[in-house]
Amino acid sequence: MRLEFPKLFNYAITRSATIAEYWAGGEWIIPFRRTFGADDLVAWEQLMDKLRGVRLQGSKDYPIWILEKSGCYSTRSMYRFLSHRGVINKRMERLWKSKLPLKLKIFMWLAIQGRIQTGVALKQKNWKGDVNCNLCASPETVNHVLFQCVMARFVWASFKEALEWIYSITGFLWGAKIMSLNSLPL
Repeated sequence: MRLEFPKLFNYAITRSATIAEYWAGGEWIIPFRRTFGADDLVAWEQLMDKLRGVRLQGSKDYPIWILEKSGCYSTRSMYRFLSHRGVINKRMERLWKSKLPLKLKIFMWLAIQGRIQTGVALKQKNWKGDVNCNLCASPETVNHVLFQCVMARFVWASFKEALEWIYSITGFLWGAKIMSLNSLPL
């Protein structure tokens, strides 16, 4: 109650009581120091809606970690929740489970995250060098280095011809399409 309904918590006579202590005779009895205003009544109704689904048992309470199916805490689930709010990126999961060498997995992950040390990225860290590509003088971004530069386009065209691909490689959206194909050994 203290976290979700702080005003109601402050009005409560006994702030150290457990939820079980407020359950008596099949109904919720929570004593407050003062009567409620209009805003407080809305909060009270929301609290009662939450408590309608609560079923108390006589056994000892124990914590359940809802971010894991097992109910046990793991740093992995906490990191995933804090980093991505519990959303799992299936494309990245497929990349990490692939049989590619670890160095290549890390490079691809960094590229997709936009974390490769390109001229533009280094300039944001007060780098004194030139942000433009040495080959074509365009701003050196991850997308440029891997897909748009003259040299990158040549390499991709060579792969396309050698492997008889039907797709044109233009950027990371292409990578999303390729990673969803079942025919590639990712």
